[in-house]
Amino acid sequence: MNRAGGATVVQGSVAFNVVGSHTVRPVHSNHDRGGHRYSPQGTLARSSRPSPVASASQRWVTMSVIESTTEQSDDAAAIMQLVTDSYRSSRTQIDRVLGRFDLSAMQYGLLRRIAQDPDITGAELARRVRVSAQAVQNQLALLEQRSLIRRTRNHGKKIKVRITPAGRQKLANAQPLVNAVQARFVESFDPNDRQVLRKLLSVYVTAAGDPRDS
Repeated sequence: MNRAGGATVVQGSVAFNVVGSHTVRPVHSNHDRGGHRYSPQGTLARSSRPSPVASASQRWVTMSVIESTTEQSDDAAAIMQLVTDSYRSSRTQIDRVLGRFDLSAMQYGLLRRIAQDPDITGAELARRVRVSAQAVQNQLALLEQRSLIRRTRNHGKKIKVRITPAGRQKLANAQPLVNAVQARFVESFDPNDRQVLRKLLSVYVTAAGDPRDS
């Protein structure tokens, strides 16, 4: 069959174009009868189809990664829920006790920190209790209005915070009841279990990072 000044010659199962006396080259038929694929230059090309074994292996690896990630996510969610539930339960009971002394849990914690570290600054308190400086300043203002703390500035330097005698008395009255509630939370643990729990929670808190950075 003639085609644009040349001829098409079929040799075996491959069709070639012949133009004058030039070298023959295959036409652009993609496959011969044996299923081989030829490139436009006439060379035998490898099939682009992936191996079934390779495809199955890749799917298995992908599913393994997905399942492993899912298990880790499920564990992380379960642990976070337990930590959150523990905090809410303990906070509710402590708030109930502190309500008798007209104190919030945060105010109680600030009074304890100030009693332990006289002349501490508001910024340092914020770092210790892991809340924003503004939130600490708001609570300090309330405690100062009730004469439970006193803030002073020395020669234009940082403002220092001290607990007053009234604040110390308030803390002394509340602390035994708070300690009793906290003791109930861990009374079912032996000393070794308590140490392990403290270490694990310390690692968890460190991994969670400082909420003020978020």
